[in-house]
Amino acid sequence: MTIIDADAQKVFVRFQIPRDKQHPEPARVANLHWTANKGEVTAAYRNFHNTGGNNIMLWMEFNIWALQYAGLFSHPNLLHVEPQLGLNQTEVVVSFILPSGTEKLEKIYPTIGHDWSEPDKAAAHYVFGLKGNLDIHDYAYSSNYTLKNAIQTYKNGNARTAPKLHLACAKPGGGNLFVDLKLMR
Repeated sequence: MTIIDADAQKVFVRFQIPRDKQHPEPARVANLHWTANKGEVTAAYRNFHNTGGNNIMLWMEFNIWALQYAGLFSHPNLLHVEPQLGLNQTEVVVSFILPSGTEKLEKIYPTIGHDWSEPDKAAAHYVFGLKGNLDIHDYAYSSNYTLKNAIQTYKNGNARTAPKLHLACAKPGGGNLFVDLKLMR
């Protein structure tokens, strides 16, 4: 299975920091039923540190903005994005929802408040909750370690020889999935 020719914006991504002493695999997102509403998405977006531990999971399209938000990519000619602390750690688990799944989902964006800062207002257009149902094979996974290595090779000007990002498919026996970093420009 490959998505080399797929539109990268049809892939959703979530970066998850494993809990203390947690093996990375349980940090993979595998929810099959998503029921976000605007209130929950807005509350999670505004509760940056998840005070109380009740935030729903928020997602982003797999693009340069998401990589900037995770602290994995930056460039002076791009929109300024304040990275979320900790998401650039090597052990962070990266969960992807593939095009087979994103077509089944509705994106639920936060309701932007009139009192929000301009950076918060701008970022709210890139982060969303989900509504809909998935199958387990709609997911793929990687680690920041793999993602960082692929990005570094690409940034060093080796686009022709940059390794494709290898993702582990959630579907048992599902084969390999490769993403061409050129899609994320």
